[in-house]
Amino acid sequence: MISKATLKFVHSLKQKKFRLQNKAFVAEGNKLVPELLNSRIRLRSIFATDEGLKEYAALLQQSEAEVVPVSRAEMQRLSFLKSPRDLLAVCEIPDESSALPESGRWSFYLDNIRDPGNLGTIVRTADWFGLKRIFCSVDTAELYNPKVVQASMGSIARVELIRIPFESIRGRMPCYAAMMQGMPVKELGACTPGLVVIGNEGQGISAGIVSQCRAFTIPGQGGAESLNASVAAGIVMAFLQNPC
Repeated sequence: MISKATLKFVHSLKQKKFRLQNKAFVAEGNKLVPELLNSRIRLRSIFATDEGLKEYAALLQQSEAEVVPVSRAEMQRLSFLKSPRDLLAVCEIPDESSALPESGRWSFYLDNIRDPGNLGTIVRTADWFGLKRIFCSVDTAELYNPKVVQASMGSIARVELIRIPFESIRGRMPCYAAMMQGMPVKELGACTPGLVVIGNEGQGISAGIVSQCRAFTIPGQGGAESLNASVAAGIVMAFLQNPC
């Protein structure tokens, strides 16, 4: 039986201040937890139901994390999800990298992306297209928010998130801002590779950044006011892989 202290600690990680204080976050799921077990992210403890212990026995035995058997009812109490899975892990937030975008290659910078689900989806999309890093402004959503982790569907194990002020990057390479108006995205493929900036879901890219970028747009023909940030990022990533 899990102790009240353990339950309290896991639940405290729903809150940002305790995640930062303990340098830990929660990951759940029969796909996500095994993905993290084979990644750069260190798992401190894994809570597993009988089904989880049986299905992932070999993988769990190889892990350095503490494996804690729990009943289905205990998993229900531990979980942040409406429909708990068989595995829940407490993971260590990795030290932030000091890496910078590489000259001559396309990189992406997220300016004030506030929706954790959008951030997680962008991470998942970046993983699909083989990007190893995503750069984020200091006011972008917390990188290891549970909604970011779940929306990434395991891709957070492979895509490094680096929080860095735009001022630390500008001048190193050309910068391009995804806007409502600008050159068509098809022309981006003919440009010198650099940093693609995707902006806030409602307010777009901050004026201070826009003034230092060349604007481009994803042309549309319908009546929608704008594209979701994660959708826009995915379209640009796909286009830069296969420019016209």
